Parts: sequence; C-alpha cells; structure tokens
Amino acid sequence: MNTSRTPQPCAQPCAPVDPAHTPASGRWRDTWAEVDLGAIMENVRSVLLHIRRPAGIAGAGGHTMPGAHTEPGAHTEPGAHTEPGTRTESGPKLMAVVKADAYGHGAVPVARAALAAGADWLGVATLGEAMELREAGLRAPILVLGHVDARHAPIAAEAGITLTVASLTHAFALAETALSQPLSVHLKLDSGMSRIGVRTVEEVHQVADALDGTPVRVTGAFTHFARADEADLAPALEQWARAQPLFDAVKSRWPADALLLHAANSAGILALPAAHLDMVRLGISLYGVYPSGEVARTVPLRQALRLYTRVVQLKRVPAGTAVSYGGTHVTRAPALLATLPIGYADGLLRALSNRGYVQIRGVRCPMVGRVCMDQVVVDATAVPDIQEGDVATVYDEHSLADLADRAGTIPYELLCAISRRVPRVYRQPD
Repeated sequence: MNTSRTPQPCAQPCAPVDPAHTPASGRWRDTWAEVDLGAIMENVRSVLLHIRRPAGIAGAGGHTMPGAHTEPGAHTEPGAHTEPGTRTESGPKLMAVVKADAYGHGAVPVARAALAAGADWLGVATLGEAMELREAGLRAPILVLGHVDARHAPIAAEAGITLTVASLTHAFALAETALSQPLSVHLKLDSGMSRIGVRTVEEVHQVADALDGTPVRVTGAFTHFARADEADLAPALEQWARAQPLFDAVKSRWPADALLLHAANSAGILALPAAHLDMVRLGISLYGVYPSGEVARTVPLRQALRLYTRVVQLKRVPAGTAVSYGGTHVTRAPALLATLPIGYADGLLRALSNRGYVQIRGVRCPMVGRVCMDQVVVDATAVPDIQEGDVATVYDEHSLADLADRAGTIPYELLCAISRRVPRVYRQPD
C-alpha cells in the first residue's frame, strides 16, 4: 500500500484483521473504524527522530533548548528492549501509551506496531490493561501509570509489570505486601497536576525510607505536564522548575544509573525538549493527533483512525418535518434525509446533535435532530446522486478536531468514546 495516498474505506463492510478482538455485538455492522497501523509506525519513527536528533537542531520556536539530548544515532532495533533504568545509546527511550484500548484504536495491534517501529516501553492506566498485553504475548516493559491497590502487587511482580507508587500511603501498603519476587515501581511526582503523586522532597525521602529493605525496587520516577499544550509555555516551564527538586531528591536516594526519569507527554515531546530526560511518553500523538491547536507542530504526524458508516435509508420529506427525538430540528424546505446506523452507544456524542456533520461523496451533510442511541439523521439534500449504501465519513484527519470543538470537548474523548461494538479494521503497513 502506498502510504502517501489517502486510504479509501473498504468498498463493502469488512471484518477486522483479528475477528476475535471484536465482540459479537460489533460484527456484521455498517459502521466501522479503520486503523492504519502504518501511520502508528510512522508516528513512532518521526518522534524518535525528533527526540534523538543531533546537537544544534532548533527546538520549539526555533531555539535550541538546554537539556535536549544530543547523542546521534539510530534508535534500537524493533524488539531490542533494554533493561529498566537504562537508556538507548542514541538518546531517550520512547513509551507508547496504549491505555484505554489504545485511545480506542485497539491496544494489542497498536502496541505490536509501536514496538515494531522502535518503541521501548508500553504505558497503560490499569493492571488489567497491562495483563491484556502480557496475555497477548507482548514481553516489552510495561508501566501502569495509575494507582494499583497493593493487594494486586504480586500479580504485577509475577508478570514483570512496573507499577506506579502513587503516594506515601501507597508506598507503606506496598512495603507491607508479601512478595515472592521483586516488584519494579516508578515514583509519581506531583509537580502541578494535583492528582496522584508525592508533592514534596520530604515525601520522596519518606517513600525511600518506607521501601528500604523490601522487595519493592524503585527503578524510575516521573511527573506529568498540565499545560504543555498551550501556546504560552510559561506555566509549563514553571511546573518544570517545580519538578527539579523532586527529581533531584529521587536521584539522591536511588542509584541514578538505575533510574528511568520521564516527564514529557505528547505536548512536552513537541514543545519542551529539555523535559525529554531518559524517556518520553507518546500518547495522543502516537495516533497522529496533535495535543491541541496551540501546540508547536515540530513533528509530522499522520492520523491513524477514520470512522465510517453507511447510508441505510434515504427519505424525502416536505418542509415542516420534525426530525428525531424532541423535534429539535424542523425542516425549513423539502429535504432528503439520510439515516446512518451510528449513535451515542457507538461513541458518537449526543453533544453533536444539530452541530455535527459527516461527509458523503465529498459533501458535508449536517446532523439534524438529536443523535440517538443507535442512529443519527443527516441532511443529504446537497449530495448529488446519493444512494443507499454510500459511505459516510464521520471522523477523519480533517474533521476530528473540528467535531470535538463543536461537541465542546477534545479529540481524545471522541476517539476513546468509540465503543466495543464498532469493529476495528486494521490496515497493515507495507
């Protein structure tokens, strides 16, 4: 397949590459999401080139930033995963964040593609997500970014999964847990999100004291930017400054050469080279989506997912016809209405009622009336020669961010909302 050409949707409803990944409720649908695994791989490689570029290359805003890694060289070969606490010879490692079923794209296929392209780690939100990857045969290092109750720590230790120490209380609980083998953990540093994590240098030392002499091994520490996706980077830089004493405290308590320190999310990767540290966490931009419209687009990305459905019925109606629940749309003139088999149970947000649109034969067709659980109606009057069975593009690289704005949300939510009953059709890379 020529990846430079815009891919076209399947001519007929087609099954995913791995039907077992799709529940029965998602089969035989006229609604589907296409995921281009080649795009996933391209995005990983583009980011690797960005974070491992030679010295003197300008960072965000055209300035070389202090702290940017300068080691030249190519990234490690696919699957050549190094031990936790070490860096690749060419610069920072890359974590592919595949939580929330890879932001709706499918965790296992995306993880495999990312690792094949050179990703070193996988990041998830829950222990269950990590175990799904292990059960699929993926042996790469995995970090659970969220809180995991200490009683489940033996499962993580046995599976070789790294957990996050979320607080001093959590550290005490982990220290008291009976473990038959060492447990790798990364300490979360709260430098400005006000979610999980320790906030002070004193807490870092208290965590170190609590875990001393136990099978719990601190192999890394990380923080998370709250505002790196804004045009004004001053708040992010202030947060970065607050993180420094916390990272210094970590390095004072555990061997620095055995630690993996990380801070940069997708926005930080693009805008804050100084925060790349030993590893970066590639989340939304793994999927070819920029974190916001304000963030510096310092890396070329290609959106991996498109959401499609089909026209299942066309209906000509006179002026004055009410459409869908509540009659919130009434036609002002004779209209040709198209019913599409996609609704909020599939992840099409109800907030797009009378606000969203789809593309049919290259023509924008507005959603009219309320989005229903399983269906939505669009005004297709302007589409020439439209027929039942025509493909309607719901999300693509041109509409995703705009539709998110119209729904009062962000592209992340639109992607993550795509439900299990929507089959994923995987385009394999060349």
